Amino acid sequence: FTAPFSWDFESSCMGLSKTLDWECGQINFSAGSGCSTGQAAPTASASGTGKGMWGTILNDCHNNKGNNTGSGSTTCSNTTPSDDSILSFKVTIPSSWTKATLTYYAWEDVNGYFDWMEVRVNGASALKFCNPTRPAKAWVKRTVDLSAHVGKTVPVAFHFLASSVVAYAGWYIDDVSVTQGAAADGGPVADQ
Repeated sequence: FTAPFSWDFESSCMGLSKTLDWECGQINFSAGSGCSTGQAAPTASASGTGKGMWGTILNDCHNNKGNNTGSGSTTCSNTTPSDDSILSFKVTIPSSWTKATLTYYAWEDVNGYFDWMEVRVNGASALKFCNPTRPAKAWVKRTVDLSAHVGKTVPVAFHFLASSVVAYAGWYIDDVSVTQGAAADGGPVADQ
């Protein structure tokens, strides 16, 4: 994909690549027997225009993968990214730009530090969420500075890591865009 672009996933999943838990479509959440008590899933998309989005299982809680390297600490060490649930795409950022920003909305209902999320750009960690507040109550706007990649085509990947015991609703992504300009919130790597 060539920037700039903006996706709301209401009528198309945009052909993003996925592994393991990631699903795209309409949400109609119903907690199954594997869900822990108190899960909180979104009822509508971030833009509020419908129910289209990506999520780590759309209509039930995420699976307990046991792939959470570094769990139980604030380090969130992802030593084996290949076993994560991964949602990814490649973006070409025009060389005429000086600044570029990835923006997306997230619904994060996971058992941190044991379940956690990471955004990787060109194979490197760009943003980590080791212990998000739960239960989730609203969509949260997230930004990643892509300025170091101006003039290049780079992979962007959303990595989800889960424990083997507790399963809340999971991680949902909506309204993804790559635009010209500086990121609103800080540097290239941050922990939440």
